[in-house]
Amino acid sequence: MAGYADGELLVAEWLQAQLGAQVHADPDIAKHMPFHTPAGHVQRAAGEGDTALTVDSMILDVDWYAEDADPAREYAHRTWNLMRLNLPLHTFGNGVLCKAVFTISAPSWAPATGVFRRSAAYRVILHGLI
Repeated sequence: MAGYADGELLVAEWLQAQLGAQVHADPDIAKHMPFHTPAGHVQRAAGEGDTALTVDSMILDVDWYAEDADPAREYAHRTWNLMRLNLPLHTFGNGVLCKAVFTISAPSWAPATGVFRRSAAYRVILHGLI
């Protein structure tokens, strides 16, 4: 039976491969603390959902956590570049195509306890069923 791909997992795995850093897609990022090395977190936010039978338009929140401010800033900025410049028109291994990526909220500082956190939001449009 055909169905929608889990865009949250696809993008998290893709970012991890591109950046060589841990990127988590599970809802409980706190269990991965302390952040001796920068750690990313991708989570699907409430949003539009499927706009046509094979098109999934989602909002992904992407956060970077680090013990120091500079690595959090660096990884958030690298992610922003990758999301806008490399992810559009990328075809994942399961055949799903990323049609487009739009920045909803560029990386900015967000509240966190004991670590530095840079947060951004992107609209990602995927095409295809698996």
